[in-house]
Amino acid sequence: MNCTIAYISDGRLRLKQGATEPRTMESRYGATIKERVLKGRERNAWKQNARSTSFLYGEALWGGVAKDINSVPINITSICRGREPGQFLYSLQSDALCGILRVENHGEEEQRLWNKHDQRVRFLDVGGDGRMVCSLENKLGTADLGIMSPEGGLREITEGDSLDTAPRWVVGSTSRIVFQSAGIGRDREGHMAGVGPFCVESLDLETGDMATLIQHQDTDYLTPQMDAAGTLYCIRRPYRTGPEVKPLQLAKDVLLFPARMIYAVFEFFSVFSQFFTGKKLTSTTAGGARQKQVPPAYMIVWGNYIDAQQSEAKKDGDDLVPATWELIRIKAGGKPEVLADHVLSFDLGPEGHIVYTNGSSIYHLSADGKKEKLAKDTMVEQVVFLPKF
Repeated sequence: MNCTIAYISDGRLRLKQGATEPRTMESRYGATIKERVLKGRERNAWKQNARSTSFLYGEALWGGVAKDINSVPINITSICRGREPGQFLYSLQSDALCGILRVENHGEEEQRLWNKHDQRVRFLDVGGDGRMVCSLENKLGTADLGIMSPEGGLREITEGDSLDTAPRWVVGSTSRIVFQSAGIGRDREGHMAGVGPFCVESLDLETGDMATLIQHQDTDYLTPQMDAAGTLYCIRRPYRTGPEVKPLQLAKDVLLFPARMIYAVFEFFSVFSQFFTGKKLTSTTAGGARQKQVPPAYMIVWGNYIDAQQSEAKKDGDDLVPATWELIRIKAGGKPEVLADHVLSFDLGPEGHIVYTNGSSIYHLSADGKKEKLAKDTMVEQVVFLPKF
């Protein structure tokens, strides 16, 4: 299919137009943040250089201030299509800042819509009237839904001790949204003890009416979307309260416990060092050159740790999630139909077309069920259709 898609791969924003190869879109705002951080480090470098005259003090342990722009982590956390052809929005996050940006003409222009230091935003979606819904992540581990008008200003529309996230406008409606929600369990001290299964809820923003569309005590229903006919699409997977215990794996864990304990202590001090100095304890290779900080090939999706290396070791290494992660369709008054398996993310396009990913490859699924591979990449966590010019 000759379509344009955008997706997130390894925290980068990627764009594929028709039969062309995917390309990485650099965030201008993200580049500005990196430059500011590096300039701040350079302004303070004289203090660290003075201190470095002391034996084994501060930056002397790691060989000076990091000047590589890639040492400043910037991640794209969500994307959504806009109202106009060639337009889309994305959210960006650094260690101390979160922002929402709008892109025109598939990357030619970029405008910052919102940014804040003390709030985290994900799962954007723009409606037909220009209002944007999103998920607001809170410090206590909860998440509420938020809405932003075209004029700006972000406000909460749900609250409670729960995870309300992944909101999407019902196609053709400017008042109804669907989203996933899960309750949070806490112990006597108020600490989070667990998260219940995700269900699908609908919310009418005009009346305030909320309804549960589908739920089951043994099943998670994720990233729901609803078309104009009232057909619900979502990812279905088994709900897990904790890791599965396997006897052989347990024996292996017992034998490796001493070595893992030593490694854990080292990593603790390495993270402690990185937090206060920006550097890990390991900084050089055998040849003396500075070692690059390569992020591990893993991501956490809805509480599941997904490791690319472990997946590649399997015969079906292209799938980063198991076959039990199913894309289902539920027509009004009907039963669930399985459209695809190994589904990590999907997006509902025009005329019943669907694009989805298994974490490594991206596929197009036509209305008649024909499957076509569009692209292959690494650690793909979200994919969306983009409107054509």
